[in-house]
Amino acid sequence: GHPICDRGTVVTPSQCRTVALKQLPSFRASELAIEELIDFGIRNFLWFWRTPVFLQWRRGVRGLEYCTLYWMVKRISAMDSVLSLDEKEGMKESGSPKNPMVFWDDSIEERLRLFIEKAKTLLIMERLAMQNGPITYERCDDPEIQRLRTELFGNSKSHGGLFKEILDRIDVIIYKHLKIATLGSSGIERGIP
Repeated sequence: GHPICDRGTVVTPSQCRTVALKQLPSFRASELAIEELIDFGIRNFLWFWRTPVFLQWRRGVRGLEYCTLYWMVKRISAMDSVLSLDEKEGMKESGSPKNPMVFWDDSIEERLRLFIEKAKTLLIMERLAMQNGPITYERCDDPEIQRLRTELFGNSKSHGGLFKEILDRIDVIIYKHLKIATLGSSGIERGIP
């Protein structure tokens, strides 16, 4: 039988997970989604944890980018988790910049969700292409793979595309939090870059 979740409705395990993610606060749902992306790559033999903090990936997959995104999202989670529930509620109400989640918004979540959805499609396509011969992250004969790579990562070896948009936004959140941690909220209020 199928598990029961969400007011007694019978659903499959994946549907139950989707319902659970939708009920979580925006950031926590994003954190679980990026964890799921990393697990997806592991299940598809595209990478594994070489060390506790670094992925080893197969040739042709942009593992560094996925690993970077994972750790940046985890960093924001760690910053958020050091605050007590009372502190978070007080900061949420006052809009205090001490809580990094003040800077997290629905547009970041939406871009991240879109990225993860398209990344899963790309990873499956890359896995299948590897069965037909070697590929690199710069070159592949499949035009659909190339199109998705360009959309997600841009055309160059360095990052671009949707990945860069997300990374730039997350980088600002981490930077603001670190600035607050060293200068206090007055640094933000005074507009110190």
